[in-house]
Amino acid sequence: MKTVFITGANSGIGFEAAKSLAEKGFQVILSGRKLQKGLEAVENIKSSTKNSEVYWLTIDLSEPYSIKEAVQKFYTEFSSLDVLVNNAGLMLDHRTENSLGQEMTMATNHLGHFLLTYQLMPMLKRNTQGLVINTASDAHRRIKGIRFDDFFWSNNYNAWKVYGQSKLANMLFAHELDRRFRSQSVFSVSFHPGVVATEFSRGGDTEGFNKWSMELIRPFLMNASESSKMITYLITHESWSSFKGMYFQNYKPKKPRKSFNIKEAIKLWQLSEKLLDISFRGEQMG
Repeated sequence: MKTVFITGANSGIGFEAAKSLAEKGFQVILSGRKLQKGLEAVENIKSSTKNSEVYWLTIDLSEPYSIKEAVQKFYTEFSSLDVLVNNAGLMLDHRTENSLGQEMTMATNHLGHFLLTYQLMPMLKRNTQGLVINTASDAHRRIKGIRFDDFFWSNNYNAWKVYGQSKLANMLFAHELDRRFRSQSVFSVSFHPGVVATEFSRGGDTEGFNKWSMELIRPFLMNASESSKMITYLITHESWSSFKGMYFQNYKPKKPRKSFNIKEAIKLWQLSEKLLDISFRGEQMG
């Protein structure tokens, strides 16, 4: 039985993916910030799939201390991990900081998943193969590149551009992770789930114009169940090694923006290590 850990899984794409995988007999660990909603999601999946191997782990990806506590609990309660799905994400109308003074969108969508993957890498390497999936977005096309000179957007904050940067970071991270760890049989991939009608703009993460605009177009968006099929597709794919850090859309590799490059991925990796005060080592090729 393969074990899958999904962040942002109490609703939306993460929940639907967890449900689908439970139906297929996977052991699934859901995670998110809200304990009560998480426990309700677990019970929902257990009752509808008749799979008892479904669990909840509370984690706030914007806070390193919460990630470390959750990972410690994970190692205590579970003996293996085959797939990590870095799915959680948010977008904030106004610039907000975590306890370390880091802008919340970048802290959650990128740095939180970077640290979580780092902490769980020993578990992923224990198996014959491991896979890390990053939920990215075509929103990365809104920006020219990573804003290294003002990574946390202290100036000229723009919610959509910050979100776009965080999604580009998810893609660059997947690419560089695969490049560094494929020799150790840990592979990575990112994907665009489509523009989805989830609780993304309903949980207090957006307000004002952004929330209004999301509600306006909601009837025309994809449903989470349809979008989550990409996660199931990637996990049940016959060859994880064929992904090679690529970006997928509609079940096929898709070219990211033109300026996407290895140098930017390496620079982001090094900056992430510095900000988190870790050394995330893997074989660095070429």
